[in-house]
Amino acid sequence: MIDPRITVAWCRRHGVPIDSVFPKSLLRKFAWAMDVGPDFRF
Repeated sequence: MIDPRITVAWCRRHGVPIDSVFPKSLLRKFAWAMDVGPDFRF
């Protein structure tokens, strides 16, 4: 499984709405990952 912070950073960098990638249940589960910015590096 990919680290959700990478996906969130990619979405923010490319202007893709996060809720189009993650369903609401995963948005709640990965709420801690939503704090990353578009410049996050793993």
